[in-house]
Amino acid sequence: MANQKSGLGKVTFYMAIGALVGGAVTLMNRDTRNSLKEKSSSTKDSVSSYVSTVKEDPQGTKDDLVDRIQRTASATKEAVNQIQNIINDQGKDLAKQMQDVKEESEEIVSTVKETGEELKDVGEKAAEAKEELTNSYEEEDEQTTPTTSTIQTPQSTDNRAL
Repeated sequence: MANQKSGLGKVTFYMAIGALVGGAVTLMNRDTRNSLKEKSSSTKDSVSSYVSTVKEDPQGTKDDLVDRIQRTASATKEAVNQIQNIINDQGKDLAKQMQDVKEESEEIVSTVKETGEELKDVGEKAAEAKEELTNSYEEEDEQTTPTTSTIQTPQSTDNRAL
């Protein structure tokens, strides 16, 4: 445990040294130094102005700040309400569209089932027609085809050798 604390202390120490060295190297650049001076001066002036305003009229500054916060909160609340209304309206529209799609899908499935049943009926009728034609053809064949007992073959009486 002591090694972990001393190791953590060393890391923190080296990080601080690195930050100081990095800051010093950065400040070697004239443009960076000038920019830092200008921003520091601007920030100092803004803070000084605000402090003097607070000193002159602390209650007025407080009231002004509270008023701005309330207006911001009110505008934010109104925006959230508008967003919520939009989401609710869109949600209702989306739910209605989903219901419409569901109903249309059910109608399509029903139509497909009916069509399948009708095709099955047509197939059965086609099979019956085929069977009827086959039976009818076989009956005609039996009536028109002579049987072997009635067929007489001519016997050759010519006994010549070839």
